[in-house]
Amino acid sequence: STDNKNQPMSPQKSEQKNQYMLSQVMDMNKKGQYEKSFELLQSLSRTGMPEAQSLLAKSYHLGLGTKINPQKAEYWYKLAASQNYPISLYLLANLYKEYDDPEGYNLYIERAVLSDLNIATEMFVLQLYLDKDKDRILEWYEKTKGLKNHYIFENYLLEYLIEENKTE
Repeated sequence: STDNKNQPMSPQKSEQKNQYMLSQVMDMNKKGQYEKSFELLQSLSRTGMPEAQSLLAKSYHLGLGTKINPQKAEYWYKLAASQNYPISLYLLANLYKEYDDPEGYNLYIERAVLSDLNIATEMFVLQLYLDKDKDRILEWYEKTKGLKNHYIFENYLLEYLIEENKTE
């Protein structure tokens, strides 16, 4: 008989195991077991899984299962964002906004919008709308043509034009 115990796990099996562990993390979080999920997230994040890295960053950002640590939150968000994980782009933008870094905010919110993430698009265009920045709304209306989130810019642009006509 062959002994398979020392054989490395196939990438597919490894991915399945990681997905299962991630679902365990989600269950723990729903139950408020943040300390337990934090430990699991640390090991999952080291495998390079962007979903886990983003959740670990969020744990550091919000102090779930650990102390709040903006530097570690930024590190893990950036790692997940470097793999173009859209929600990390959005959450990293929020972290920068929270810590008054408009340059970091703009960089990551724009990347999140271009990754076609609706929640990021809503936040971004709402701010442009509130700032009455019609030129940037038009600019992004053009930039997002062909993306699914384009309709959001279209809606705000129409809203802006309606408002503009009411005041004339």
